[in-house]
Amino acid sequence: LDRSDSDTQSKHFKFNRSGFLAENSTFNIKSTDNPEKPIFSGKHVGIDFSVQKNIVGIKSQNNDLDGNLNSTLEFPYSAYSTTIDNATWNIKDKKITMQGALESSLFTATAQNQYGLKYYGTGALYDIANTSLNITGVQEIHSADAAILPPDGKVFVKKDGTLESFTKAKIITDTLNRYHTLTNASVKLNSRLSFAGNADYQYVNVSSDTFNIKLGNFEFAELTADGQMLSTKSSGKLSTIARAKITEKDSVFLSPKMLYKGEITMLAPFKNLAMNGQVLPDLKKYPMFGGSWINYKGNKSEAISINVDETLRDGGKPLWVGLHIKDGAMMDALYPTFLSTKISGDDLDMFLATGVFKRDEPNKKFVVSAADENQIANRYEFYDDKGIIALEGKFNLLGAPTKIFETVGIANIFMDSLKYNFATMMKLDFPLSIPNTQKLGQNIVKANLDAGNSDAAIVPDSPVFQSKLNQYVGRKEVDTYLSKSAREHLPLFKFSNKFLSTMVISDLNLRWNRVTNAYYSVGKIGISNIG
Repeated sequence: LDRSDSDTQSKHFKFNRSGFLAENSTFNIKSTDNPEKPIFSGKHVGIDFSVQKNIVGIKSQNNDLDGNLNSTLEFPYSAYSTTIDNATWNIKDKKITMQGALESSLFTATAQNQYGLKYYGTGALYDIANTSLNITGVQEIHSADAAILPPDGKVFVKKDGTLESFTKAKIITDTLNRYHTLTNASVKLNSRLSFAGNADYQYVNVSSDTFNIKLGNFEFAELTADGQMLSTKSSGKLSTIARAKITEKDSVFLSPKMLYKGEITMLAPFKNLAMNGQVLPDLKKYPMFGGSWINYKGNKSEAISINVDETLRDGGKPLWVGLHIKDGAMMDALYPTFLSTKISGDDLDMFLATGVFKRDEPNKKFVVSAADENQIANRYEFYDDKGIIALEGKFNLLGAPTKIFETVGIANIFMDSLKYNFATMMKLDFPLSIPNTQKLGQNIVKANLDAGNSDAAIVPDSPVFQSKLNQYVGRKEVDTYLSKSAREHLPLFKFSNKFLSTMVISDLNLRWNRVTNAYYSVGKIGISNIG
C-alpha cells in the first residue's frame, strides 16, 4: 500500500472506515530528500493506520516461530535502530513517540564508527523535521569497560548518529568490579570503544580524608596483570585509564601532613590509584625543615614511606635527617635537619638517621627508622605539633667518630627554645696502666662512700637504660640481660665483652650551651665499670 508519505508492505491487510491494519509488515516513512532512503523503517511490525486522525500506531511483533526477536525500528538518518515495543507516528506534528519495557527496548548505533554501541531505554521521541532522536529511561551506556550514566536518563542522538555530550553524568569503571565512581562528568561518548572528557573523583586517602580531583585524558588499552599497557588491542578487552595532574594549589594530602603534587592514574581494573610525583611534609611552623619536594611513587592504599639514604635529594642537593655541627661557628653551632639541606656542605654530622620515613598519625609524629625494627640503627622522631625532636641511637658528640670514646643514648630537642637534652652512655678507651686504672676506681668508690652515695649506676628497669643498652647488644640480648640481672647482680663487662673498656659511663646527662658551643653534664654520673 503506497501513499505519498509512506508505504506499507504486508500479506495481511484489514481495512476499516478510519484506515487500515497490517500484520507482520514492513513500514516506511518516506523522505522528501531521497526516495531511496526512508526517514523511518519498521521491519516485522504491526500497523494501525488511522487516516482520519493522521495517527499511525506501530507495534513490534517480536516472536517468530522459534521465539526469536525479529522486529526492529530503524532511523537511517540518525543511524540508529531499536527493538522498542510501541511507536506512534503523528503525521501532522511530524514526530514519532516510542515507549517500551527497559529489558526489551534496545537502541543500537548502526554507523560503522560506533562499533556497535548499544544500550537500553524505555522511551524515545524522533523529530522527523530535524531528524533527531531523543531517548529516555537510559540507565547506563557501556563504552570500553566503563558504564556511563546519563543525567536524568536522557540521550540525544544527532542527525549523523553521534551523541550530544553529557554534562553532570556519572562514570563507573570497570563494569565487572565497579571499583571507581566518577561524578559531575562532562563526557563525549565516541563509540562502544572510547569516550572523552573529564569528571570529578572522590579520592580518599589512607586516613579516610576526602579530596576532589579532576580526572581526564581518558585512554583505552589492554592491560597486563600488573597494570602495564599493551600496544595491541587484538583481544578487544579494553580497560579505561584516566589521569589527573595535581598541583600544590590543589592541596591534596596522601596522608596527614603529606602534601602531594604530580600525576594520579586510575586503571579501571585496579582498586587503588597510582601515584607518580612528589610529596612535601607540611611543616609550616618550622620553615627550616621540609620545603623540599621528594620524589614519590606508590598507590593510595599504602601509608607514605620514603627511603632516606644518600640518594635522597632535592634536585642536586642532598637531604638530611639528623643533628649537625656548623663548621667554624663561634656559637649556635648545633642544629637539626629534617628532610632538609645542611646550612653548609662542610658541616659535621653529630647524628644521622637513615632508613624509612613515615608519618605515625595516631601518635602525631614523623618517624625515620630502620625498615627492620630489630635492627640496631638510629631513630629520629619529630612531634611537629609539640615542636619536639626525639633521637635514639649513636652520637658523634664531636661531629666525627673517634676511637677514644663511643656515645649512645637518647636526645630531646625543643625547637621553640632550642634546648638540647642528652641522656647518654659512653665507652671510653684510652691508654691507662693497670695500677692507674685500679687507683682511679678506688678513688671513685671512696668518694661515693664518703658522700654516702649508694645510688646504683644502672637501673635495669629504666626504659632509657634499656634503649642505650640496645644500641650495643640488640633487643634480644637486652631481654637476656634483664632476665639474668633480675636474679643476681650482673656487671655489664661480665655480661658482654663489648663493655671491656677503660671506662663505661652508664648514665651521663648532657646539655648544650649555645653560647660556648659546649656540652655540660647535669645530675649524677653513673659509672658501670672501670677497666
